[in-house]
Amino acid sequence: MDRYAVIGWPLDYTRSPQIHRRFAESCAEALTYEAHPVAPEDLADTLQAFRERPSMHGFNVTVPHKESVMARCDALGDEAAEAGAVNTVIIDRSTTTPRMVGHNTDGAGLVQDLTQRHGVSLNGARLLMVGAGGAARGTCGPLLRAGCASIDVVNRTAARAEALVEHLRARGHSANLAAVTRAALEGQAPYDVVINATSSGMQGAVPDLPPKIIREAFCYDMLYGEDTPFERWARSAGARQVATGLGMLVEQAAEAFHLWRGVRPPTNAVFDLLR
Repeated sequence: MDRYAVIGWPLDYTRSPQIHRRFAESCAEALTYEAHPVAPEDLADTLQAFRERPSMHGFNVTVPHKESVMARCDALGDEAAEAGAVNTVIIDRSTTTPRMVGHNTDGAGLVQDLTQRHGVSLNGARLLMVGAGGAARGTCGPLLRAGCASIDVVNRTAARAEALVEHLRARGHSANLAAVTRAALEGQAPYDVVINATSSGMQGAVPDLPPKIIREAFCYDMLYGEDTPFERWARSAGARQVATGLGMLVEQAAEAFHLWRGVRPPTNAVFDLLR
């Protein structure tokens, strides 16, 4: 039977096995999917073992391995190269020596969740990306390709926002990207969409943003806990609608499943189950 897995350290929180097993059932696909906690010092040996196991055809990657796995892939999809990180790997066994091909499905999963589940129109939207880490890097490009008129990036460390913008400009995105400061946001009109790509909610905090920029905006927290601090703050500040990243989690998994199996599973039932 074909095998798949998720690797990360630690992995106590992962919902990926539950998600992919449901996908397999709904698509009548015969496969197994397991969580493999992998400490950083064991990563190289684990990847080699995956290559040598004929039944292993792919795996997902979560923190802290996304960049390390990318460096060990034999080829990269465009999204992974743009993001500078890998969250999905196909083990291509069509050649004599198995090849690891890295992909990043985070951006596609976010766009799918925004547009299809929440009905957000990205075409012509002014978007504020809060945070400049891996989550922001993996999703800004797909958001621009989905039709956003502009993306402003704000980060606690301004240099990181500027570095993200320069990275994306080098990938062909230009006039519709800008790094902005917290002070500059005071003079901005409200945005159409505001996405929190920081981990501040894990410490019970919210990014330092002027409330007026989110009035009537769609606000999205990439964290997928229930009633996150950012979700509560955005609602109290007058956001038009708020959502958290549970749908993104499910949709990026569906994109990975499609890369592996050639079929995109239905996602609503799994989303409802996890919610």
